[in-house]
Amino acid sequence: MAPSSTPPVWSAVVENGQLLIDARRAFRAYVRSLAGKPLEVIVRPFVRHRSTPQVAYYFSTVIPALAHEIGYRRDEHYQLHDGLMHKFWPLPPDPLTGSPRRRRLTLKEPGSEPPLNHDEMGIHLEQVIMFAAERGCVIPEPNKRHRERRAENRGGAHAMQEAA
Repeated sequence: MAPSSTPPVWSAVVENGQLLIDARRAFRAYVRSLAGKPLEVIVRPFVRHRSTPQVAYYFSTVIPALAHEIGYRRDEHYQLHDGLMHKFWPLPPDPLTGSPRRRRLTLKEPGSEPPLNHDEMGIHLEQVIMFAAERGCVIPEPNKRHRERRAENRGGAHAMQEAA
């Protein structure tokens, strides 16, 4: 197996002091292909990245529902998101300018604060949904909203009853 520009990543667990690597045959074959070359080995805890469905639910359901309830226009949804990120995920002010900073959903610049991971995105969704509820806004659950949209696309109220 020839090394590619992006090296493969293997998952593993430690049991009784032993590193147990998944797909051991592929791992060994890859290591053999690097014989005689200097290597760098990195071992770190596994972090689940936020999922596409989480982000889709946030931007397609949570933000629009809250924005509508509190009077934001459609073109102001990003400002609402930005404000919520500053509220729930603030960082210390920029050391040079003193400008407020916040965590991000995506990695903007190399070396910057890492984006929210899967668990943090789940926490963020819970925080925003509770924040919305405190303002009288009920955010539809992810599956319910998906069924409603599918029903709307299939033909209105009659289809809504079928989807329920």
